[in-house]
Amino acid sequence: QSIHKQSPGLILLRQLRDEAHRFAITFQRQKRNKSVSKSVFINIKGMGEKKVQKLLSKYKDLEMVASKLDQELAKELSISKAAAKEVIETAKRIIS
Repeated sequence: QSIHKQSPGLILLRQLRDEAHRFAITFQRQKRNKSVSKSVFINIKGMGEKKVQKLLSKYKDLEMVASKLDQELAKELSISKAAAKEVIETAKRIIS
């Protein structure tokens, strides 16, 4: 047996699914925005919110950031070499 696409029960299930999805997406966005606003990297010239998000999502820990060469990091994040160098130095300061 199949359920008719316009049955009230199926419509209710769809609405519940959509609301749960909307709630989850909103929660994840808020969580991500909080982590960016607390990041020490946001204070570096050339590092905006999107660059910090990219940095935090690309590298799982600060050791990975600290071990990068400034040219590599600059290319991967599309930032200046000076900003990349400061990001690396900041990461090294934090882990030491």
